[in-house]
Amino acid sequence: MKHIIVATILLILGLSTRGFSQENGMSEVKFSISKVFWNVKGSFDKLNYTIQFNPEDIENAKIFGRVSIADINTSEEKRDHHLQAEEWFDSADFPEIKISSSTIKALKGNQFEGLFTITMKGVSKEKNIHFKVIDEEGIRYLESEFTLSLEDYAIGGGAASYVVGNTVTVQLKLMY
Repeated sequence: MKHIIVATILLILGLSTRGFSQENGMSEVKFSISKVFWNVKGSFDKLNYTIQFNPEDIENAKIFGRVSIADINTSEEKRDHHLQAEEWFDSADFPEIKISSSTIKALKGNQFEGLFTITMKGVSKEKNIHFKVIDEEGIRYLESEFTLSLEDYAIGGGAASYVVGNTVTVQLKLMY
């Protein structure tokens, strides 16, 4: 009986705690990075994430996500395979990229900022990330765009560092 009461209260408060994967068809993690005279664009084919977020209960908000390096897609199979190598993502030893919020604060309107820990290739770094929450026709999603330094995570190097930029732009759109 207590469980039913708690579940009802959470439903009434509008607390959204859901785990999702790419199958919802509305979520994506995309990236781009400069390479000589053009940008290489890519995405991750499978996403796993949990968003517990209610703008009225910001103190209890939590966001966690992960992508598998094996699911990287730059539309060029040879490059996708090369990115698995030790000098890049080293997917044999570090198969996932993870992101997890520690604090979230409201800014203005539907704008928020979170302090996130991002872990790639065994290196964890904190980053403030701005995001917005959009509610369209009953579908709510989180959107963000931010940059990361590959050097901070010991990604890349060797001859490739002369043709590939150090800054990657990440775009998130996560339905919840």
